[in-house]
Amino acid sequence: ASESAFNTTRRIINDIQPLLKLLKH
Repeated sequence: ASESAFNTTRRIINDIQPLLKLLKH
């Protein structure tokens, strides 16, 4: 169960990273 949550969180972070870069830009 922990692994699944971790993978999901990591996936979300990967998805949000570009958005954060745009905001910081």
